[in-house]
Order: sequence, then structure tokens, then C-alpha cells
Amino acid sequence: MQALFAAIPNALLLTDRLGIIVEGNSAAQKMFGYSGEAMAGLRIESLIPDYYLAHRIWHEHQDSEDKRLADQGRLLFGQRSDSSQFQIDIRSTDLQTPSTAYILVTLDDISSHWPQIQRMSENAESQRAMIDQAIVGIVRTDLEGNITLANNCFCTITHLSKDDLLGKNMLSLSHPDDHSRHVELFQRLVKHDDSFTLETRYQHNKKDSTWVTLTVSRISDALRCPSGTVAVVMDISARTIASHALKTSEQRLQLAKYAAKLGIFDMDLIQNKIQCDSLIYDIWGFAPDEPLNYEKILAAIHPEDRAARDWIFAETLKNGSHEYEIEYRVIHQQKHHETWISINSHIFFEGQQASRLVGVVQDISKRKLSEQKSQKNRTAMGALLKQQVANQTASAIAHELNQPLTAISAYSEVALQALQSKTINLYQLNKALQGCIEQAHRVGHTLHDLLNVLNTQSINPERIDINALIIDTLTLIQTEGFDGFHAELELETGMLPVTGYRLQIEMVLINLIRNSIEAIREANMAPGAISLTVRSVAERDCVQITLQDNGPGLKEEAVERIFEPFFTTKTGGIGMGLTISRALIESNGGHLWFDLKNDPGAIFHFTLPFAV
Repeated sequence: MQALFAAIPNALLLTDRLGIIVEGNSAAQKMFGYSGEAMAGLRIESLIPDYYLAHRIWHEHQDSEDKRLADQGRLLFGQRSDSSQFQIDIRSTDLQTPSTAYILVTLDDISSHWPQIQRMSENAESQRAMIDQAIVGIVRTDLEGNITLANNCFCTITHLSKDDLLGKNMLSLSHPDDHSRHVELFQRLVKHDDSFTLETRYQHNKKDSTWVTLTVSRISDALRCPSGTVAVVMDISARTIASHALKTSEQRLQLAKYAAKLGIFDMDLIQNKIQCDSLIYDIWGFAPDEPLNYEKILAAIHPEDRAARDWIFAETLKNGSHEYEIEYRVIHQQKHHETWISINSHIFFEGQQASRLVGVVQDISKRKLSEQKSQKNRTAMGALLKQQVANQTASAIAHELNQPLTAISAYSEVALQALQSKTINLYQLNKALQGCIEQAHRVGHTLHDLLNVLNTQSINPERIDINALIIDTLTLIQTEGFDGFHAELELETGMLPVTGYRLQIEMVLINLIRNSIEAIREANMAPGAISLTVRSVAERDCVQITLQDNGPGLKEEAVERIFEPFFTTKTGGIGMGLTISRALIESNGGHLWFDLKNDPGAIFHFTLPFAV
């Protein structure tokens, strides 16, 4: 026992019940500056002047119900042999032997880290002040739920003072409708340490209450024994009111969505996750519990619309635009029918990368069907009007040319008779030939005047995004009933604008695409692909557009004549489409030609100059 006593590194003093030092180990001798012989027999208050005061307090705690304080140390001053004092931490323990009762005193010299202890005490005070000034309610209770601490914010939430709260049972603050649930969760917390969060109401009076969120946890003492609970309380009255208002607004939105056939989606483009409502599942034909991703959404787009959709989306991203709007068809995954949809969405970016796409989808099938019917009627009326205009124009030309041509014929007969007679009348011959010349000039002036009448509208050239024009033209052709083909687009990005007359170039594109579709239909071939390729030709400072179909192509004898007026290979055609198309392209500073390659189908190219 003595060997163990001497070997312990802490300073130890062994005293009898009267406070006479029986022995001090080497650490204690060094601490106080006494030898073992000199230390033995001294009273403990000669080394620790306030020892008995501390010991009395310690014994008071021994007799109290709070047993956990029995072994706590006390901060006192020790006195060395040279009368200098230093700070120590002291602990006392009864030590009973068969013959004698002793007190074992354990000592720690804390003078070197006393400033740190003071700082810790100051920090504790600061923490208490911070808790009191926190913007959330903080409350501590014992294991019965009785409040032992409450900060200012909790007082504000409950409309009670600290004096009113201390000792009050926290469970009694809950609204009667929530009381049983609160009690159940609190008892489970005390028994099983199951922290909980609860939305409840604190009743102020019979009418008023405050909605709060309680987050409650169990706390323990230094010996890890449960000692109470601590709760963080947040006033959520404003949020609850807003939540109820939001719920009402969402119900109204649902009604509006149903009436307008609107679906809402939220695409995470980085994580490849999609959240959407039931309408989008219905349009695409997905199972209600089927997980969706970006690829599944794209796969359902109609093949004829996919290339245009991809190009528009890529251009939107390239330009850094946040607004993305488009219309296309979706094929139902189960029933395989088509639905026209309109998408209006907003793109979110993280740096230069598109990260999120949020928007609405609207079923516009009825509108599209109505538009197609109206367009077919307009197309038929337009065709009839064009025919009438052509007839009237031809009649006007025939009427204006008939008289001078008749005169030319008469003058020519006179000249012929003069030449056939035995004696040539030079005067008569000269007069007849002069009449032919005058009437020929009259014909020229008449045609010139007619052309001036037909070209009264002036058109100014403009800068044109040829890629966008091709997309718009494809959309226009589909609305006019010329669908049933698959467009394959190869559009060069970053293309410079071209200069020209937009309507004229659009007319050329429409004519070339229609020719391809009609040729495929007349050959009784399945609807095929029409590819449109756009590439820049730097050495010629222009852009080249190539259109190729997989139809029957052209026979060799037709190739050399396809640009001649009134030559046609179509049933019911008048043979002016390609002639006019070439003239329009040339008037815009470009060239149009047919490619004689042996590839399947027909291949046409035309060029347009870049804008200066």
C-alpha cells in the first residue's frame, strides 16, 4: 500500500479525522516544499488554509440528493513552506481501515493553467449570453419536463416571463389537441433517448395560439447519466400561414392545369433525373411508377421532329439563352398515337453548363388539328387563286399581244408578196418591214409594262440565319399537310448570316422539298428521309445548302431539261417550279444546280452569299 501510495504521480495527503497529516507522497512533498518527516504531524490547514470550509461544503453535498456532486473538486489556495501561495484543485475521499478512519486528499497544481480555466469560465458566460440572445427559443427541463432554463426568445414565443416559466411543466404549454402526442414523444425520449421534432401549437389564451417547431433531445451529466432535456423552439406561425395559402394556391393551380391541359416538369440535367406530374406520364405513355430520365423523354419525340428539336435546343444553349420554347410531336409509348405538345421552359446554368430545365408542357393537339384543317383550306384557296391569277395574267398578255402580232403577220405577208413579185416595190417593202419593227417594239413595251404592274411591291434584302430559316420552313411545310417524311439535318454551327430575300429563299426550299415528297408519293414508295445539309464554302465566300431524298430520282433524259420552262416529270405539273427557283436563287446572288451523282434519289445544291 505504501509503495503504491509513493508511486502515484498525483500529490496525495493522508490525514486522520482531526486533520493531522499522517503522510504525504513524494509529489505532495515536492508541491509544498516539505520533507516527508517535516510534513508528517502538520495540520492540513497549514498547507491548505481554507480546507475545512471546502470540506464542510463537500459533506453538505454528500448529504444532499444530488450525489453526482460528491466527488467534485474545489479550487483553493495551497501554501508552500516559504509561505508562497498557489492555486490547487482538491478532492477528498474517506478511507476506512480496520483500525483507523482516514481522509485521502488528492491535489492538483493548477496555477499554470488557471488563466485557461478563467477563459473557460468567461466562455461559459458568453455562451449563456448567446443562448439568451438567440433568435430561436431554447429551453431546458428536468426529466419530468419542468423548465429549469428559458431564453428571451422562448419567453416571447410563449408570451410568459422567465419567472412564470421556471418550474412550469413544458408539456402543459401545448395545445390540447397536440398534448397527448407531445407527452408520448417526451416519455419515449426520456426512456429511450429518441430525439424528436414536432410541429405543435402553444396556447396563449382561449383564442390565440402560436405554431412552433420543437426539436427536443435528452442531455446527460458528467457521469453520462440522463439529467434532463433541451429543446430548440422556432416560431413558424408565418410559415404555417404561408403554407396554408400555398396549399390553396396549389389547389387552384391544379384546377387551372387540368383546364388548360398543362403538365409541369423539373429536369436535373447533371444528375439526369426528372420530376413531373401525371399529365406528362399520360402524354408520353409511361407507367405511373416508372423512373424517368432525359433519354426516355427524347426517345418519344417523333422522328420527323427530333432533328429540329435537337438543333433548336443546342442553339439555345450555345447562345446562353434562359428561355426555351418549342412545339413537336410525342409518340405514346403504349398506344403509339401522336400528341402535339408545346413546351415553355426556363434553363438554369451553373457556370457555362446547363444544369436544370423547369417548365410546362401543354397538349395542343386540338389546336394543331384545327390549324392543319385551316391551312389545307388556305392552301386550296391559294392554289385556286394562283390558277385564276395565272389565267387572268395569260388572258391579259394574249389580249395585249394579239393586235401587234396580227399587224406583224399582215406586214410580213405584204413584204413576202413584194419579194415574190417580178418587180420589187422597194417603198412598199420598206414600209412593210418598218411596220414589223414598230409592232415588235410595241410587243416589248407591252410586256415591260405588264411586268411593272406585276412587280409593284419593292423587297429589300436582309441578313438571314439560314439554319433558322430551314427549321421554320420545315415547320411550315408540315402545317401545310406535307408531312410523312423524316428530315435529317446537318447544320453547321456558328454559321455567318447570308444576305437575300427571305420569302424568295423560303419559296425555293418549299418547292424543292415538295418536289421530293411528291416524287416519292407518285412512285408509291414508303415515306422516306430528306436530308438537308448546310456548310460554308470559304473560298467562295458563301454557304451551300444540299437537299437529298431517297426517292426514285431522275431519268437521264430528264436531267438536261429539268430547268427548262414548262418541262415537268409530275402528273399535273406545269414545269415552272425549278425554272422559277433557279431564277430566284440567281436574283439573290447564288446558283442552283442538280447533282449528277449516282446516289439514290435526287440531289440539289444551291448557294447564297454571306452578308457583308
